[in-house]
Amino acid sequence: PWYEKYFMSNYGKVFNKGEEGWLWYLRFGFRMIPFVTFLFIVAIAWLFYAILINDIDNVLTISVMLLLVSLLPLIMSEVTKGPKALLPMFTGFVPLYLFVGCWVYVNTTGPYADVYSYIFYCTLIVHVFWNIYQFIADIFPARNTVHSIIKALDSYNIRELYTYNIPFNDPFIDVIESIYPNKYRIKYISSLEDVEDGGYVFVPCTNSKSSYFQSDERIGPVGDFISDHRLNNLIDSKRIEEYSLSKFKTFGTSKFWQQLGNVVSFRDLVLNEVRKKDRYRGYCWIIKV
Repeated sequence: PWYEKYFMSNYGKVFNKGEEGWLWYLRFGFRMIPFVTFLFIVAIAWLFYAILINDIDNVLTISVMLLLVSLLPLIMSEVTKGPKALLPMFTGFVPLYLFVGCWVYVNTTGPYADVYSYIFYCTLIVHVFWNIYQFIADIFPARNTVHSIIKALDSYNIRELYTYNIPFNDPFIDVIESIYPNKYRIKYISSLEDVEDGGYVFVPCTNSKSSYFQSDERIGPVGDFISDHRLNNLIDSKRIEEYSLSKFKTFGTSKFWQQLGNVVSFRDLVLNEVRKKDRYRGYCWIIKV
């Protein structure tokens, strides 16, 4: 209900849970497992072509059955209008491997086995290296934000820190204070103008579309933190880099953790609301004023 007013004012309609449409499945597949999704589509095209030019035999019958089994979790999700998000849906994509595996087996043992084997192994190698890269560059650092912040504070020997007393800080400073209640002296400000010269400031993720804030009615349907005009100008112009000691990836910068919530995933994959400037706002920063 928190997003009803937002959607009505921006799109003239309210989007209900589970009614995001089939486009979400396709874009989610290409976001999370792009090469498997591509092979799945190729395998479907192969199956229809094989049915058109050949008599129905056991191989085609089994292939059709495996296709239906592979799609069954997605079909049931659509019928029951379940939430479309990473946690409830990712396991529903696992059966896609059944049909892809069937396609690979049939074609790597057929008359064009060498060609299909080459395509399959090349795709597999690219798939593996792509996953390794995304884990190192996106998934792990975005999941490890708080640890990285603490490590940076300690490396610069920072014990006194300015930051904003806003809900955007809940996943960051609030967590750090709960772990180390007496380690850092936190001074809360409403603007960078309140910071003494030479002071260190922690700037949280100010991207309201981040999955951190989907269920926070003070942020998700309201918008980014822009009330500090000086900070806002630094972020929009990217001049914040000039004052930065460290910047940290978060769920707000991640293409993958963005899919944790059904609303934020829908806003990203279907409505295309999450742009580069939003992901840039997703960074956390330690800056020296």
